[in-house]
Amino acid sequence: MIEELKKDKTMKKQTFWPEVSRYGAIVGGVEVLFLLLGALFYGKSALTMLFSVLHVAIFVTLIYLFTKRRSVLYGADGYTFGDGMKFIFFVSLLGGVLAGAYDIVARNWLFPGLYREMADTMLTAMAQAKLPTSQLVEVKESLNKTLFSPIYVVGSDVLGLGLRGLFFGLFVAAFTRREVNIFEQSDSE
Repeated sequence: MIEELKKDKTMKKQTFWPEVSRYGAIVGGVEVLFLLLGALFYGKSALTMLFSVLHVAIFVTLIYLFTKRRSVLYGADGYTFGDGMKFIFFVSLLGGVLAGAYDIVARNWLFPGLYREMADTMLTAMAQAKLPTSQLVEVKESLNKTLFSPIYVVGSDVLGLGLRGLFFGLFVAAFTRREVNIFEQSDSE
């Protein structure tokens, strides 16, 4: 009986990274879809707002479903808040890596004009705020370096999705945690 419990715990540990990979790829794919939709419908504020709300709703739903599925695997052993947060965080990080890879391609080859237009819009807003010309030149140089830099793009996507996962993960992990079933454990001993 004790060997079965050890084998069960090992199985849960062994399924962690494959599940993170699978679910992270799905989250990353959804992130790429919404990045693509945002680029295709840039400037259409009603659609952009709809996509933003839908984006958050789908993200939260996915991490809830994936974490709930993982918590069921733990059965009578329980699934702690920390287990859920760790799982959500790593799924989000992997999704961020995939979204960052797409974002590099989008910014440098698919839609470079769109991203330059976005940068120009930001610079115009700063110019209207009466910033000194020397500062505007520095901001423009910095913006051009970071906006198309692969390291910056992937880093910001990983950080952004990781933080989003942590924030929404606070709520999701609270709803998916499972208490240890002491009665079921005592039957197996």
